[in-house]
Formats: sequence, C-alpha cells, structure tokens
Amino acid sequence: MRIKAVLIVAAVLVLVVTGGCGTTNDSNLTEGAALSVETKDYNDLGESVDNINTYENLKAGDEVYRSAYGVIKVKSVNAERIVLKIDGYFVEPNEDGSINLSAHSLKKITIQRGESIKLNSQTMDAGVKLTIKYE
Repeated sequence: MRIKAVLIVAAVLVLVVTGGCGTTNDSNLTEGAALSVETKDYNDLGESVDNINTYENLKAGDEVYRSAYGVIKVKSVNAERIVLKIDGYFVEPNEDGSINLSAHSLKKITIQRGESIKLNSQTMDAGVKLTIKYE
C-alpha cells in the first residue's frame, strides 16, 4: 500500500514540476517563429508613419498590442498558428478599405504561420490600422 501511495505522490509531483501533460507554448515548438504587429495611426490630418513591433518566444497571456482602442494578447501559440484574444473594438476592413461601424467587434483571431491579417479600430475620425503577421 505504501508503494502505491509513494507512486501517486511522485506522479503528482512530476505533473506539478513539468506543468502538466503538454502545452501549446513550448518554446521548442515556436522556435524561429515571430509575430509582427504593424501599427498606423490615422486622423483627419492623415496617417502616421508605420511602427512595427516584433515578438518572439511568445506564450499565452503575453500582450502584443495596447492602446486606447484595445488590448491584444496571446491566447495560445504553436509552430502552426497563433490565437489572439482581443479586448477592444477591432474589425477586419471591408474590401474597399472602409470600416463597418455596426459589425460585431472581433474577440478572437487565429493566424496561420506565414499569413497575416489586417484589423482596423472601429472608429470614424481617428483610429489605428493593424497588420499582424505570424512568420
């Protein structure tokens, strides 16, 4: 009976120390992967110069964008895709580049490695355009 109890305690300790039975945030799985967030602010006077931030070794909970328009954090990441959680007011632009002000704001986006997505703040006179790439 004691051996069984010792084995159970050992198994629990292994799970606690290693963080469970696997993760989508293993740095080996995302080695070489990078997320770039290009921002371009605009207002009635025009657009700003592009600002590009690049992030590597991302894990769940990491913040990749913050402004008055919202916050974007990593929900999960692996070598094939990244899932981002959006807390704010962002939509994909219409084909003509306009913004649907009555659309439901995005809450989550998934970007496959090698792809990008464009988002606009759901605002009229001033806002931000984002291009997010997972490479």
